[in-house]
Amino acid sequence: MNTRVWMVLSGAIGLGAFVIANFTDLFAGSSVLAGSVQFVANAFVFVVWSHAYLVSRGLQKVVAGIGALVPLVMAGITLIRVFLPILGV
Repeated sequence: MNTRVWMVLSGAIGLGAFVIANFTDLFAGSSVLAGSVQFVANAFVFVVWSHAYLVSRGLQKVVAGIGALVPLVMAGITLIRVFLPILGV
């Protein structure tokens, strides 16, 4: 498959998992499960966008570089909003 298709698919999956883990109560009572799924999705997004960064040129390289950093920020937000309150921190 094309790198751009992987980028779109992984971005949609990562954003969906982020929204579910942080802003809905779809997994009410099991926020650890939702947060863990979101971490796995973000790892997938990071791998895909990092690969896209390595194989692209020009403006697409800039976009892929930013896209590779976004999952790290999203994982940090999930850590603060989902996991730290459970630990009592």
